[in-house]
Amino acid sequence: MRFSILAITPLIASALALPAATTVDSLSKSRPTPSPPKLPTCGPTPQPCSCPAGTYYQVSTSIAIIPASVSDLQSIIGDFLSTSWFGTSPESVTGTGFAPGAKRNLLGGIPGAGVYPITEELTLWKTYPNNAGFYQKFQMADAPFYFNLTTGAPGILAGTWDIMDVHAIGSSSSSWLWNIYACFSVDFDFQEFHESAMKNVSAILTSKGKSHGNLIGPFSY
Repeated sequence: MRFSILAITPLIASALALPAATTVDSLSKSRPTPSPPKLPTCGPTPQPCSCPAGTYYQVSTSIAIIPASVSDLQSIIGDFLSTSWFGTSPESVTGTGFAPGAKRNLLGGIPGAGVYPITEELTLWKTYPNNAGFYQKFQMADAPFYFNLTTGAPGILAGTWDIMDVHAIGSSSSSWLWNIYACFSVDFDFQEFHESAMKNVSAILTSKGKSHGNLIGPFSY
């Protein structure tokens, strides 16, 4: 087969018209790469945030529909200083359970480390109009907390921040949301802890004759 030089001449011309690859590469390398925005340090304001070195961000939200009135539910979980409903009672307390500044000193289990004293502080407690529910915020008061794993490795709990939000659904049912985010060096199953507590509260209400149906949930994400 014969090729005509006239047939390939336009192709040669087109190739010569293209800019050299090295020129494109040099231009792209000269452009600065933008730095990602720096996130604020995690704290009491829920927002995208950065945990301190040695810890990582953990978050869990659990929701349940409790078949009881807000007032009956509040009588069990509303007082920040009364915690038997989630399986333990404070070693000591200060303040009143419905006013910011109240503190509870608890013994808490840390996976792979054992039981340690942890202090939590109530930072917000308010009711919704017409007795339609309440909103509560609390956080670790002694963060950062340093501990040792049973292996001897160091661990850090740099902070936990909780929200409990309760709303009336009619006169005999309530929605209950419990959210937590934390900066922790070890995995902690907040979901299991919250769901277990919600089921226990429902059982307490039933035992007191305050339940008006079946518990819906808890659901977690």
